[in-house]
Amino acid sequence: LAGQGTDACVSAALAELPDGTEIGRNARHALTLAAGCADAFALVPLLEHEIVDHVYSYGVAAAETVPVALALATAADGR
Repeated sequence: LAGQGTDACVSAALAELPDGTEIGRNARHALTLAAGCADAFALVPLLEHEIVDHVYSYGVAAAETVPVALALATAADGR
């Protein structure tokens, strides 16, 4: 993926995240939220409310962290 744009990288990540998993559902939902935001800063409150689990647990952190990272990268267009 070196040299590829944000969309290609996000698509590659989504291909590895099955629809029926928590991380897959969260990633797709986070990207839907990103599509409706003007920029990454506007996206943060939505992610905070709809994706982030406020009871932090290392065992499930990836199910929130990866979707948030993908959505922010998308909203910021890789910047």
